[in-house]
Amino acid sequence: MGTRRTSSIPWFFVSELFDSGARGAANSIAANVNWTSNFIVGTSWEFLNVSVILVCYVLMRNVLTVE
Repeated sequence: MGTRRTSSIPWFFVSELFDSGARGAANSIAANVNWTSNFIVGTSWEFLNVSVILVCYVLMRNVLTVE
């Protein structure tokens, strides 16, 4: 759901920031950055999700141990 909402942002910014002559190159760069960012988030999500849960668990355990 989030991808459908934000996937047009690079093309919106390119059309607002660049003139017609530079839009092709700017569109290519914006699309590449968008897809690369999505790939990085998609491939690292599982690791980050497990890591955050582990950190939250350890933090809560330490707080409860001190009490």
